[in-house]
Amino acid sequence: MKHSGSEILGQFLSRPGTDAPISVVGGGATGIQFLFEIEHFLRYHKYKNKLRLIDSGDQVLKQFPGQLARYVETLMTDLNIEYYPTTYFRGQQQGKIRLEDKNIGSQFELASSLTFLFSGKSQGSLLKANAFGQVIVDQQILQHVFVAGDCSYYQSIGSNTLTAQSAVRKGKLAARNLLRHSGLFKLLEPYLHRDIGYVISLGPSNAVGWLALENNVVTGLAAYTIKEIVEAQYDLLLVGIDTYLL
Repeated sequence: MKHSGSEILGQFLSRPGTDAPISVVGGGATGIQFLFEIEHFLRYHKYKNKLRLIDSGDQVLKQFPGQLARYVETLMTDLNIEYYPTTYFRGQQQGKIRLEDKNIGSQFELASSLTFLFSGKSQGSLLKANAFGQVIVDQQILQHVFVAGDCSYYQSIGSNTLTAQSAVRKGKLAARNLLRHSGLFKLLEPYLHRDIGYVISLGPSNAVGWLALENNVVTGLAAYTIKEIVEAQYDLLLVGIDTYLL
């Protein structure tokens, strides 16, 4: 909390005996974004550490269209990032990472000066809601209780993906419906938002994602520009300027 990630990483790599490869565990969106940020950091500061990705799946970004995974894996090859698919992380100790082959169950070790673990987080208490955001318990609608965010599942045609995009739209809808419900005419608005895209950062000047339709894949500078616009839009929302029109 007191120091930037780059400062902490730089201090660690400046110590003697830390020139072994760096391992990143997790091939989801978070793991991939950190992987390429770390790769850029190593290259920019001319550190000699190699970089590897450990993933339990047979390809990265399994929750997204296959074109995104192919683009990322090709870029990893171009940057000489080692890739271990279908591999479980079992521990890191004394400069070595312990892994397990998912298919045959055999364990092995590799040299690793540092391991970053991005294994994801499972949902806790998932609350179901109707199309208006009102909580449903034992098939009964709680008229005065609304829910939004990652731990909510709306029974509607709207998106229930675990993204900021979906969470923001649910939060805005729940807020509007709270006001409507407290008014004279309790005409509530249904949740209809469909995802309009998703972009994954691949370092300070590259990205990959889809826009409008899942098979409409964007890469490189175009995707990076979209990412910057989306982040700016979210920052504006946090300070009270609402630009979410779609």
